[in-house]
Amino acid sequence: MEEGIYYIIGDYLPIQILLLNRLPEEENLWLRNLTDHLSGEEQAERLVKEYWEHKDNTLYQAVMDIIIRANRKQFEEAKNMCDALRELFAEELKENYQAGENQGRQEGRSELSRLILKLSELGRSDEIIKAAESPEYQEKLMKELGV
Repeated sequence: MEEGIYYIIGDYLPIQILLLNRLPEEENLWLRNLTDHLSGEEQAERLVKEYWEHKDNTLYQAVMDIIIRANRKQFEEAKNMCDALRELFAEELKENYQAGENQGRQEGRSELSRLILKLSELGRSDEIIKAAESPEYQEKLMKELGV
């Protein structure tokens, strides 16, 4: 029990009421900011800093996503509001892009490995080198062999 949390007892179901603006700020940073009107640049920077320290935690990701979506207009209007926020999202975009690239490379390697194995099984070893030299020929063989 703390300031900003009120209980209604005696009804069929007990009810808990949270008054976000009355909750202690230090202990309830995320809960206080689940709103569609952030209190300003300083608050956004605190959220970003806290998020950055826990960015791999899916709970922090989900709450930050909700806060940004609810405050999209404020974030768009204040493009220079928070350098840390831009850096944060630039870093995440870069990580997502690199993860996608790595996955694409891995899939490409797997396809190429399957093609090489298939050509070897069929006794068409001479075509392995030709496929390695020509991406077009490689693609043709993949279609032909269903790889």
